[in-house]
Amino acid sequence: LSGGHHLFIEAWDNANNRTLSDVMICFSDCGEGEGEEDQDIGDWDSFTSPLIINDLVELDNQILRATEGGLLIYDITNEEFSTLTNIDGLIGTNLNVIEKDLYGNIWLGGALPNGFIQVYDPSESSSITEFDFEGLTEIVDFAIGDTVAFTLFKENLDFGIQKLLYDEIRWTHRDLMYSNWLSDSLQIAGIEIWKDSIFAATDQGLYGGNINNGPHEWGRLFSTDSISSIHLIQDELLIIMDNAPYSIDLNTMEISPIQSSVSLVEFVELPNSELWGIRSDGTAL
Repeated sequence: LSGGHHLFIEAWDNANNRTLSDVMICFSDCGEGEGEEDQDIGDWDSFTSPLIINDLVELDNQILRATEGGLLIYDITNEEFSTLTNIDGLIGTNLNVIEKDLYGNIWLGGALPNGFIQVYDPSESSSITEFDFEGLTEIVDFAIGDTVAFTLFKENLDFGIQKLLYDEIRWTHRDLMYSNWLSDSLQIAGIEIWKDSIFAATDQGLYGGNINNGPHEWGRLFSTDSISSIHLIQDELLIIMDNAPYSIDLNTMEISPIQSSVSLVEFVELPNSELWGIRSDGTAL
């Protein structure tokens, strides 16, 4: 046995991510000019499966999808797909939620069982800030303003809120915050920021309060009925409560039903800013 040979080493981690290493092994008679490119031993690549999409946003004419195999990017202009993984600076590839901020960055939240937070600059493929707290099992949603952001997370079965502040240089985190209504909630669909107010859609109604106060000072604003979806459009909150859509005027806090002949469970905003309702059977309206 002589000459150069490629040895491929394959490994899988607990998140079902596949890693492949291509190592050049020379037994004898290995010289230059035999058509083999130089190989650096230890060069690794990461191969993941981005087939399961959990969330998406549109940024700079690209559609960015949070998947179970990393960040899947579709370039609308060039009609090309690409995937970013831990090789590209992501601290994890099992992503549950994605949101964009006012500074051209995206926020990535880790899925079960690793609830990390990463602020990432996709234009430079570089990490801006990372928060990886021991014990957080899942990031559920982000609500991001200009100088303040809130993270909705799960710690095992319990929900919690984390507040982050921006000082024009970096994002810094505050304490993880808990409250009785968070602990009593079996499901929280999401959170939204509007001016100095924050809103949380739960299975026990709509909660809200001032962004300067902790969740223990927030109160129930509407009903005790289950809210399965929440979406902010300018000065209006759109919610789905007990499978029926409603509109809340945030200037007056008046709630009005939206006419619908079918049962809905969720609102989804498409990259073209259209808002679609998802029926209880999973089909789009």
